[in-house]
Amino acid sequence: MRCGDALPPESVVETRHGPNVGVTIHARSLYQGPKENGEHLFGYRIDVSNTGKLPVQLMTRHWLFANASGHLSEVKGPGAGSKLIRIEPNERWDYSSSVGIFTTSGAMHGSFQFEVLPGEPEMLAVPLPSPPFFSARVGRLSLSLESRQERVPCRDDAEAMGLLPTTSVWSTGRLIIGAMVRYVPAQSEPDASSYVFQFTLTIHNGRRESTVLASRSIETLDARGHVYTSEVDGVGGGNSGRGRVQLGPGAALQYQGSFTLPTKTGNLAGSFGLISDPNQVEGAPTEQALIGPTGVSVDGEPVPRLEPNAFLS
Repeated sequence: MRCGDALPPESVVETRHGPNVGVTIHARSLYQGPKENGEHLFGYRIDVSNTGKLPVQLMTRHWLFANASGHLSEVKGPGAGSKLIRIEPNERWDYSSSVGIFTTSGAMHGSFQFEVLPGEPEMLAVPLPSPPFFSARVGRLSLSLESRQERVPCRDDAEAMGLLPTTSVWSTGRLIIGAMVRYVPAQSEPDASSYVFQFTLTIHNGRRESTVLASRSIETLDARGHVYTSEVDGVGGGNSGRGRVQLGPGAALQYQGSFTLPTKTGNLAGSFGLISDPNQVEGAPTEQALIGPTGVSVDGEPVPRLEPNAFLS
């Protein structure tokens, strides 16, 4: 990953997963100008080519952005470009996005997680790898005002440091839930030890059947290990008036909610209760889809994984 070297504003990495599966990812960045909040906006374009013999489906993504001061921000979520993309052999797919950082240079890298799918009937002789999942790297590249090489600080991702970032993604049988948490200073009262955080949940149904989001449970822990539980019928959050929600195959839903902690840091986790048969929407949930453990912090930095304090709880 050439950490510590001067990096150009593009990278190309091929990832192989056995003899019949492979993808090549070409990433390039371009400066797009200053933002009103003082950030500098950088666009990036990702080109994914399937160089293997079997179809692959892009299930989740993981981005790491470092600015010139060494601050690291991570983004995890389902799919890319709001879709779970299927790429056939010898085909390619691309999408564009952007990121804002508070310095005039930086770096980015990451990975996409793929599932290998069976090929067309004439390709049935090509065996699926075991396991049929793999992670494809996106090589480190610079974020530069003038599209030139830049030497920027390198940071390990939170997982490598044994910490939880303020973002997570989790797949339960192809029902994929991404979570992000951010601090809301305008609604917080630090002098009164009241810190308000907003969570954003993105749910993608990668299954072949519809599923019903029948209930939602979220647990937050403050830095002392005190547990706070919120349980609602349906999805809750900003869509609390909608109750239960049916997600068809390939459908997605995103919404926001908030919670308050008495400490500057904490953890969040939870689950959705699912009903597989849409004709039984009034029944009890038959499956739990996890919201992965997610860090909570006022400065956006990753935090330690907390254990509940049994006495306080």
